Amino acid sequence: TTKKSRGFAILSNRQDEDLHPASLEDRLALQSPSETMPVSILFQYKYSLQARTLQEEYSNFLMTKQKGTQRNISWEDVLRFWTKNGTDASYIWQILEPQFKPLNNEASALVEQVMHLMEQLMDQKEDCLATIKLVMNESPAVDRNCTSGGQCRPNHSRTLPLRPEEAIFIVYLASLDSQERRELIESLAPNALEVAKDQLMASTSLVETVVALAGGK
Repeated sequence: TTKKSRGFAILSNRQDEDLHPASLEDRLALQSPSETMPVSILFQYKYSLQARTLQEEYSNFLMTKQKGTQRNISWEDVLRFWTKNGTDASYIWQILEPQFKPLNNEASALVEQVMHLMEQLMDQKEDCLATIKLVMNESPAVDRNCTSGGQCRPNHSRTLPLRPEEAIFIVYLASLDSQERRELIESLAPNALEVAKDQLMASTSLVETVVALAGGK
């Protein structure tokens, strides 16, 4: 066993899922104790050639930044990469798609706690909201929330209302060293529920793992 939170197991089957979307609870029941891939209750990664290419590009982007003078990549760096330098607010949906809304009250409450924690972090992080306003204001008016189809899966409002800036913020957290990531969460939201922090860390670990695999690490 490990001390890391494994979160919820989300098993992806692209053809069957869109026709007969399994509930979060059903997919949770399918979790195997031997699974090592981190999972998220907020989103899934897209498994496509385009998504893989973007993951590789981002992995190379991170390595380039790490070779420079920065100790860690900045929030604005990540935001600009995943909005194509402010020209496409929905670009992040090329690699991510929100999870379907859970059907039972316990799972719904947990999702709400994690999303509230993410909102707290973004509110408290210095210059985060100002940077979002600056960069997103440059983007054309599009369906950014990924709740009515478009670049996301056909869902008829069945998915979580995850905004692109929230998804990008998770990618930003995943781009930090794991210890710094946890310290940042603890410093900005010290009173948040531990289960919410663990689930957010599980979401960032999924991103970190997929990007690392794409980069051949």
